[in-house]
Amino acid sequence: MARPEGLLIMPEMPTASDDMPATAQPVTIQSRAAQPMADSGLLCLQCEYNLTGTIAAAEAGKGENRCPECGMTFNPNVLRARLAGTPAPIEIWDDKNKSIFIRYVKMCLITWFTPWRLLKMVPTYYHKRSVILFQYITMVLAITIVAVANHRLFLSYDISRSRDVLTFAISIVVVWAGIIVCELLLKLPIDVGQRWRAIVGLFRSFTLLSVTVLGVFTNFNMNLPNDFLYALPTLCWWWLALSLAVAHTKASVAARIGYILFIPWAAVMSIGTSTGIMFIVELMIFR
Repeated sequence: MARPEGLLIMPEMPTASDDMPATAQPVTIQSRAAQPMADSGLLCLQCEYNLTGTIAAAEAGKGENRCPECGMTFNPNVLRARLAGTPAPIEIWDDKNKSIFIRYVKMCLITWFTPWRLLKMVPTYYHKRSVILFQYITMVLAITIVAVANHRLFLSYDISRSRDVLTFAISIVVVWAGIIVCELLLKLPIDVGQRWRAIVGLFRSFTLLSVTVLGVFTNFNMNLPNDFLYALPTLCWWWLALSLAVAHTKASVAARIGYILFIPWAAVMSIGTSTGIMFIVELMIFR
């Protein structure tokens, strides 16, 4: 049959066959789109937002290294180093460009008045020697304050008062032991990683407040009931500050409440331990 002039014949479109199923291409597209992005575990140092997608977009040239949650810029290499367990400096305290006196005062003020900031200042992995240095400085200052307040005990020393001097020295060691016991109890696991050990160590700065209050109001007369009453406000302040830090952690509500209620029990157990050791030592030496 003759084809009419001017009539355009379209070629036949290929149909689905065994070699090329009709659904082959859509299935391939869906399978690629359904593949989830692997979680890198890199979190924002400020708000702990997961930066997996943000870093991937920045490396592809479609964004910048800035947290979309809080707006803080970051270095992916620093985040990877911290994730790998590389120790990082504690903010302010490990700043070697400033004098250690200024750094120490700032850390004490933050611990006393804005303790929740420590959760962002202390990295997951830190230099343990740095925290130990802070603790030893605190104890040296505390012992110095006690010694100055009891200067008459040493200036007027004679053999008849040797017992008082020995009791004073033993009490310092026993109180220090009680503080360490309290810190060990408070380092029980809580869902903020290893940094909680450092935070508890920084709270030793409250020792300075305690000895200052006792020195001003009691002049360290070794009267345990009165000393405890004068130190009670400082203990309550310490409990409140530590509770505020716990309240800002990522732990569950039940875990935070339980830990806050455990704090005074840890203090009571440490005080009881110190008192018991002191009582036994006095029986053994001065009986």
